[in-house]
Amino acid sequence: MPLNCFIFTDVYQNLGRLKLKKSKIMTFLLSSKNVFEYLIGKDICTQEEQDLGKIELRSAKNFNLLLTLPHDRKLLVKQEPRNREGKTVGEFLREWRIQEFLQQFPEELSHMRSWLSEGIYFNAEDSLIVFNYLDNYRDLMEFYGKENIFTPEIATTIGTIIAKIHRLTLDRQDYQDFFQVQPENQSPEPKAELVKNIERIGPEIL
Repeated sequence: MPLNCFIFTDVYQNLGRLKLKKSKIMTFLLSSKNVFEYLIGKDICTQEEQDLGKIELRSAKNFNLLLTLPHDRKLLVKQEPRNREGKTVGEFLREWRIQEFLQQFPEELSHMRSWLSEGIYFNAEDSLIVFNYLDNYRDLMEFYGKENIFTPEIATTIGTIIAKIHRLTLDRQDYQDFFQVQPENQSPEPKAELVKNIERIGPEIL
């Protein structure tokens, strides 16, 4: 199975949050009222940052909150919606596995760091992930949707990045082995889906 490509962008835009039926599983529902309390409890930010911080709801497929904190620090907090059975698609499991992949091979894959946001926290049970937010990054789908501009320069840049990732990861058995390992917080079904998705690139990944 060739492991020849990864593209990392926050392209989960368009849909609102889903309402859930009552479930036997108690779930944490992220909101602007509890986000700081949650992050403080995880030692991700402080009470002082809460007092001086701002919260912005970002329209997206997932429930996204952008936190602007003192000293030019910004955090993007994302929670994946659950269906009526209380289950998620498992997109964040795949996102976090990529973060672990880069941490596992930091020197060999250092070039890829600048191509995606830095994940700093993930909780599979709460379906919640936190990224350091960078102002000089922009979601590709959002750009196309709002600007309606399709320049050759953007397509060329994307193609160049894909080629570089292909070169970095081609024929690396150790990389393939990494994605075959079962993470502690991941069930077999999402893992199989992760490996399957890595095998090919479709338009939706951009």
